[in-house]
Amino acid sequence: MPGNFYIKVSNSDNVDQVINRGIVEAYEAYRAGGMTGMQIAVDECYSRVTRKSSMDEIKKCFSMDLVSLKLDQSMGSLMGFPAHGYFSGEKVINRAENAFTGSAINKNIWKNSHLQ
Repeated sequence: MPGNFYIKVSNSDNVDQVINRGIVEAYEAYRAGGMTGMQIAVDECYSRVTRKSSMDEIKKCFSMDLVSLKLDQSMGSLMGFPAHGYFSGEKVINRAENAFTGSAINKNIWKNSHLQ
């Protein structure tokens, strides 16, 4: 059906299921409320991150944010829609970094994650 997104979530051991869940939830938010729905879903996800949060919680939010950015870019380039102000590469990284540094997860993991 036009306008519907079908996401196949792999059960393979080499696919991160937390990231897959974030992607599915982002597309569900898009189907329910467009780009604004995705923004609300990303905000709600990050608002649940606390000092006790695990890396998985942050990965899920980051994957939602990143897929929202990519969809926004695609809508702009393919259909000429204006960019949604909430989603930009810099803002996505800043939200993830803020969530990570607000958690009690070892800060060296974030600082050195680009080296892995």
